[in-house]
Amino acid sequence: MKIWKLVRDKIISKIIAQGEVANYRQANEAENPIAALDKLIEEAIEFKQTIEHSEGRARTIAEAADVQDAFDLCLKKLRISFSDVVEQQVVKNRECGGFEGMWLLEIGEE
Repeated sequence: MKIWKLVRDKIISKIIAQGEVANYRQANEAENPIAALDKLIEEAIEFKQTIEHSEGRARTIAEAADVQDAFDLCLKKLRISFSDVVEQQVVKNRECGGFEGMWLLEIGEE
């Protein structure tokens, strides 16, 4: 099964410069938010795998940067300001607390 994967802006030209063939297109306006969210999920999974496999601090920081880029893109495509996110974060932390305590809750059926 073939899928369309969001890639960084310079990736396609690098593929072509290496003499490889690239089938590509630009996402349309309706696809933008979902493509950005898919990229955020992909990058979050890669970030998690980097930590699980102890791939080193530099690699972990690089993956964290990818997550941040993808998150920023999501906000932009969904027309959400970072200040609105921070404002909501303050409300949630006041009402429910943050995640600093690292509490794990068992869920599901036995």
